Amino acid sequence: MKTKIKEYFLSRVLFRYTKRPSPLQIPLNSPANDDRNYYTVRLRWETPGVMLVGGFDGETVYGRRFENDENILDATISLEEAAAADVEIVFYYRRFQFTSQNPIAFEIMRGLQFHRITADWSYFVQWFYNKKSLATVERFDLLRLMIDRTIERPDIVFHPVYLAGDQSRRAIFHPGFARTTAYYKLLLNSLVADGLVEKVNNEYKITPQAFGALSEYEDEKRRHTSANRLQFWVAFFGIVSAIGTLAQAWPIIKGWLS
Repeated sequence: MKTKIKEYFLSRVLFRYTKRPSPLQIPLNSPANDDRNYYTVRLRWETPGVMLVGGFDGETVYGRRFENDENILDATISLEEAAAADVEIVFYYRRFQFTSQNPIAFEIMRGLQFHRITADWSYFVQWFYNKKSLATVERFDLLRLMIDRTIERPDIVFHPVYLAGDQSRRAIFHPGFARTTAYYKLLLNSLVADGLVEKVNNEYKITPQAFGALSEYEDEKRRHTSANRLQFWVAFFGIVSAIGTLAQAWPIIKGWLS
């Protein structure tokens, strides 16, 4: 009974596939990925290998078998044989990729419109996210960020796209993402020009000089902050002193005025 139930739901999945098979090249970037609505189905066995489903007529499953990296064209198996295999269903829907190994659960989720609800909710949240501007950091704040992460992972490299999208995965769909990426590219190249960052194959990595430059910058920033604080207190006590002097002289001034 359990096998027959799996066969029934698997046949539904395969019929869905025959109506919407995935193309050879699946688009990954907007706006092309917003129109995705198709499937890929694979069957797996321990010894025969993997079969990529290519068609289904209600009784027979057609496809390609991959054994030792060799393709066997026009492979055919029965629905019963297909149900005995491990099933991998990949549903490409708009920007999303839903994967399932259970045709029964997959069909239930399709019936409940789980995939559509998930996508619509994500697009709704993205719409709100796009209302705010993407945050950026200044030159030495970026250098501090790169140093901190390099201390955690000495082999790390940076890329403008990585930095622009670091605050959220939703950043890549933001209308200002390209501008933010260009900003970080200019910032990184300015650090390269000063010898604080090196560029290798369009990726960036800090140099030892970055530590000294950042230390000098932060020392200068602290001195500037201390000087501003000192100026504030000098001005404050000067005003207090002037008020005190005016209060002491007020009786004399009042007598002159009268």
